Amino acid sequence: MTTRRDEESVDGFSRGNDFAGGGFFNRLNRRLFPWLGPPPLGPYDQPAPVPARDRACPLCGALMSEHAKGTSEDGRTLLYCPATASD
Repeated sequence: MTTRRDEESVDGFSRGNDFAGGGFFNRLNRRLFPWLGPPPLGPYDQPAPVPARDRACPLCGALMSEHAKGTSEDGRTLLYCPATASD
């Protein structure tokens, strides 16, 4: 089967060999790939991060879901801490 040169990058991706060609890094990849293998694809052995709604506010300690959000006149986002019983 023959492939045309213009078909290789029709969608912007190369269909050729990643290790083909010259250059220092291609030679290095050819030598190390048998021992290192492909790169890891994700943090599969780590626990999932805590969702933002369960985190505590660094200023008042209340849950972030209890806070009110607003915007200032110049467009910046503001975060209002909830009123506590001691206020």
